[in-house]
Amino acid sequence: MMARLYGEKRKHESAFKLAKLLIVKDRLWWTRSPENSIHQTHDKTKDPGKAENAERLTSLLMATSKGIVEIVEEILRVYPQAVDHVTPDKCWNILHVAISHRQLEIFHLVKKMDIPMARLVRRIDEDQCTILHHVGIMKYYKGGTLPGPVLQLQEELQWFERVQRIIPSHYEMYRCKIKDTPAPAKIAQTHHTDEATETQQTDEDPETGQTAQELFEKPMQYFSRMHKNG
Repeated sequence: MMARLYGEKRKHESAFKLAKLLIVKDRLWWTRSPENSIHQTHDKTKDPGKAENAERLTSLLMATSKGIVEIVEEILRVYPQAVDHVTPDKCWNILHVAISHRQLEIFHLVKKMDIPMARLVRRIDEDQCTILHHVGIMKYYKGGTLPGPVLQLQEELQWFERVQRIIPSHYEMYRCKIKDTPAPAKIAQTHHTDEATETQQTDEDPETGQTAQELFEKPMQYFSRMHKNG
């Protein structure tokens, strides 16, 4: 058992050393920069082969999506300006990716960096979605880190609130151009209504004695109120 753990540790250390060597040689994030506009969009007239090639170059954002904190930290240590890199197809920056994939540790890491956060939080992606929209768009959502739909919904509410705190207030009302996509709060409310409906009325929280439906009520009212305000 100990030998196996030691072997795994050695492999992890070797992989990280290799990654550090590759990071030093990596300049590929230069292929896409935000320039001056936070609303910059991708030029779809470019050679699709080049766009496809650029997509594989986003090592920072790939590590972000997988939650590999050590790699993200090392890339940003060597190339702090890489934090501004955006994907060539969707114009996602590191916050879009961290939020979409619910990578909380990386989200906090970026917030603590000595960088102008205003530029990152204002980034509008190719679909005109803000980082707050990405809390509600569930394409990459895998069920959260907590057991059961009640705790998962509460965890999602925490995500919504922490992202809401760092964006300009008018972004809460921003509509993106994805078909039938409403304001961010309505997205979150809609996606989690099914969870509330499917939860049994008799399921109780052992700590509070409340049923699952009662526990759902507060966050769902919050999302509903936010949608009306927006």
